[in-house]
Amino acid sequence: MKINIYNRKPSSSFTLIELLVVVAIIGLLSTLSMIGLNTQRAKARDASRAQQIKGLSSAIELYYLTNNQYPLWSAGGCVNNPGSLLSVLVPSFLNALPRDPKNSDYCYIYKSDTYGQNYRLAAYMESNTDLATKDGGTLNSYYELYSDSSYAQIANASNIISSWSLSGDSSLVGYWKFDEDSGTSAADSSGYGNTGTLSCSGSGCTNPVWQSSSNCIHERCIYFAHSGTGETVQVADADSLDLNGDMTMEFWLYENRSEGLDGYVYRKVYSSKFYIGPTGTVYSYWNLNNSEYSIAKEDGSVRGSWHHFVSTLKNTTGTASWQNRLYRDGIYSASQTNTNAALPTVAQNQNLFLGGRLNELGYIGYMDEVRSYSRALSACEICKRCRAYKDETFCNSCCSSACSGQTCP
Repeated sequence: MKINIYNRKPSSSFTLIELLVVVAIIGLLSTLSMIGLNTQRAKARDASRAQQIKGLSSAIELYYLTNNQYPLWSAGGCVNNPGSLLSVLVPSFLNALPRDPKNSDYCYIYKSDTYGQNYRLAAYMESNTDLATKDGGTLNSYYELYSDSSYAQIANASNIISSWSLSGDSSLVGYWKFDEDSGTSAADSSGYGNTGTLSCSGSGCTNPVWQSSSNCIHERCIYFAHSGTGETVQVADADSLDLNGDMTMEFWLYENRSEGLDGYVYRKVYSSKFYIGPTGTVYSYWNLNNSEYSIAKEDGSVRGSWHHFVSTLKNTTGTASWQNRLYRDGIYSASQTNTNAALPTVAQNQNLFLGGRLNELGYIGYMDEVRSYSRALSACEICKRCRAYKDETFCNSCCSSACSGQTCP
């Protein structure tokens, strides 16, 4: 029997080369499909982000209608951080704060100005650069919402928080909110890095104590008991605090001292001091030239309740005349004018002490929202600083008297 080898039927199986080609094609198609799927997922997350911060923006606007200011958070940060906007928006204006779809990698960012009259919101866009570049802001990788177009012009930066001025005011050289709940460091929210350190000296002395929000003006605060001597928050000397020319000190204070001694609130050696005297009289003290001093005082006890105090030093006529003005609860209360005085200079190379100096008795009571400026705030600005935390009645109707013709919260 002959076998015709030329008439054999061809094999129906693939060769090795054909199989490799098929596998390569399948792999390529799978990769392309995955890339397309990931792109679609990123676009879906971007759409969710835009929708979520629009809802958050609506809640913030409703808050403004109720409180005549936006939620105060001039330092800015992630919306879902502990504290942040939770206490003021949830549940009255939102059921819950939104979270970025990739919460482990990104967050929504909020920031207000110092007075709560403007704000920004931003969400990182993974894919939708078209939305990010057409929102009126200048961060091309972020979708931005804001209360006013002028408030949206911020510099591009890889880190959005650092690209926003923390205070909105470069003259704010120190801002101690005392919002910590533990530790011995008091953060400076001005952006200048003037962190304070809680310390104490003397037998039986303990550090100042962090307080919960129920005892404070805004969020948390700090309490000075002065069980011994030298209880203080010490801020290391820095160029930003070595001021000359116009200046401002600002505090929220609740003093409850009973003994008849001076209580130092703010002291940079002998150049600038703010203290409450034995009978509750408030003193604002500026050293103009080591031989001439400006002291404004308000008689009458301020003990047993919260009060807002501001002291400004301002040049009035050239470089020879300086006015020290003292404000209590939003309105002017006392002043002293010094003529023919040299340019004042805050002590160089000296630490700043809040609540007293080491080895001496100091202020006894609560302290909150302490600020230091390298300029003299106006009467209207001071009124707005009071109104950012208290109503018009508490602030002595200062808006009508100090902010005539201007918007007041």
